[in-house]
Amino acid sequence: MNFAVVGMTAPLTDTDGSAPEDETANQDDVENERLLFWVYVSTVFRLTEREFEVLDLLLRDFGIKEIAQELIVSYDTAKTHKRNVLQKMGVASTEELREKIALIERRDFPKFLRTLLEKAE
Repeated sequence: MNFAVVGMTAPLTDTDGSAPEDETANQDDVENERLLFWVYVSTVFRLTEREFEVLDLLLRDFGIKEIAQELIVSYDTAKTHKRNVLQKMGVASTEELREKIALIERRDFPKFLRTLLEKAE
């Protein structure tokens, strides 16, 4: 799975709200948080690995024809995957999909992270 999709570029903060001092550790934290975000999205919306790949391509402005070429599938198969992604995400268009991902990133995922961190303590 390619988890290098859009979003999740803001650095994590230390527990006191300040930015971490070690820049390398900060980059690792950002990458780990990005990975966790996409695992969260895939799990919550029950996306298959292929649907996740299609989600990634949709968010990178690929059309159905380009998705079919990239994944080496027929146009109809790519169209079906796109329909399934939109349906599972509860949206009607790629634009709504972008808005939903942004909302999840701003609202739902931070709640999930807080809960996860509280359980870890």
